[in-house]
Amino acid sequence: SGREVCPKRTESCTGACIGTKTGHAVMSQVKSARKSRTDFMFDHPKHFYARVDHEISAAKEKAHKEGKKLAVRMNVFSDVPHEHIAPQLFQKHHDVQFYDYTKVHGRTKHPNMPKNYHLTASSTGTNGPNNNWKSTRAHLDRGGVAAMVFGSRPGKGNRPAEGLPTHVHDAETGKQYRVIDGDEHDHRHLDKQIHGIPDNEGVIAGLHFKTPGGSWKAPAVAKGGDFVVHVHNHIPGKTESH
Repeated sequence: SGREVCPKRTESCTGACIGTKTGHAVMSQVKSARKSRTDFMFDHPKHFYARVDHEISAAKEKAHKEGKKLAVRMNVFSDVPHEHIAPQLFQKHHDVQFYDYTKVHGRTKHPNMPKNYHLTASSTGTNGPNNNWKSTRAHLDRGGVAAMVFGSRPGKGNRPAEGLPTHVHDAETGKQYRVIDGDEHDHRHLDKQIHGIPDNEGVIAGLHFKTPGGSWKAPAVAKGGDFVVHVHNHIPGKTESH
C-alpha cells in the first residue's frame, strides 16, 4: 500500500511474511483488496472503524445465538495500535475478546490497555542485529505470552510436524521459558487456561516456520533468516539454547 503498518518489521520477517508470501496472498486480486482496505483505513478512518463496528456487531449477534463468545483479531498482516486510534470499539464491545500479535512491545505495557484486548509479543528471533529477545524476555518475565517462529517443518498431509523444543533457555540469565505448540489454535488469550499455566508465568507460543509456497528447499528456508530460531536436530523434548 505504501503505508507502513508494521513499524517494527525486520528484513527477515518481511521476507518470510505470510501476509505476502503464502496462501492466497500471492494472488493479485487478494493483494489489491488488502491494499484497498489499508488505504480506506488511512484515508477515511471514521468510516473505516464504523464499518468494523458494524461487522463486529453482526458477528457478535451470530455468536450469541450459537451460545458462544466472539473473539476478534484486529491485526492479521499488520501491527496497527487500534487501542489508540479507536478506543471506543473496545469500550462498546466490552463483551468481545479482542487479541493481537505485536512487535511494538511498548504496546504491551500501555497503562490504559483495554481489559478485553490481549496482546502477544512477537519475536524477531534471538540472533542477528534486529533480534528483540531482550524485550521479548521482559514481556515473558511479566507473565506475558510471546510468539516465536522455530525452524521446524510444519506437518502436511500424512507427514507429521517436526518437533518444537519444550523450553527456551536464556544463557544470560539462566532462566527457562516453557514452549507450547502455538499452531494448535490462534487464541493466545486462552493459552494459559488451556495448558494450566499460572498467570505470572511467561510462555512462548512456538510456531512452525511456514515457508513461501510451502517449499522446504534451501532458498525458501533461507528467507526466514535470523527471524527463525534454530531447533537442535528437530528432536521433540530438546531444550533450545540462545
